[in-house]
Amino acid sequence: MLETYEFLVIAMLGSFILLIFTGFPVAWILAGLSIVFSVIGILSSEYLDWDTYYMTDWRIYGTIVQRIYAQMSNWVLVALPMFIFMGLMLERSGVAEKLMVNFVNLFGRFRGGLGVAVILIGILFAASTGIVGASVVLLAMLSMPVMLEQKYSPSFASGIVASSGTLGILIPPALC
Repeated sequence: MLETYEFLVIAMLGSFILLIFTGFPVAWILAGLSIVFSVIGILSSEYLDWDTYYMTDWRIYGTIVQRIYAQMSNWVLVALPMFIFMGLMLERSGVAEKLMVNFVNLFGRFRGGLGVAVILIGILFAASTGIVGASVVLLAMLSMPVMLEQKYSPSFASGIVASSGTLGILIPPALC
């Protein structure tokens, strides 16, 4: 037998899947469903005596708003545009291109050497920025045209860029 909160989770997932097919933006669907099911959980725990496990009181919303505000007022996130700017300057000045050419010359004789070079450059940029978005933007601008010219498939090239760009969360100073 399903508990009440398990039933609400299954109903929320089912309604999410149904609403995806309506064509609404995913952000609005997620926000709307979370608010609707939170209200259902609170009202059912107050008036129907269901055990909804988490949303049992209206005061929970106050803590949610406080956590969102604390996350958005984090001063470390101010550095994100500057890291993207650093990546753009590396790309526009030609330093990143020279780095890529040298890595391609080093690993070019191996099969998939360009992919290995992009991964190593991704490791270097991830270690220097620590932010996934900045690393992925820089790698995409720098390496995607080169890999597509070398007849890499677009899905494989974007997979290399995405996976090597996300190394920023593993290497200090990772911010987000």
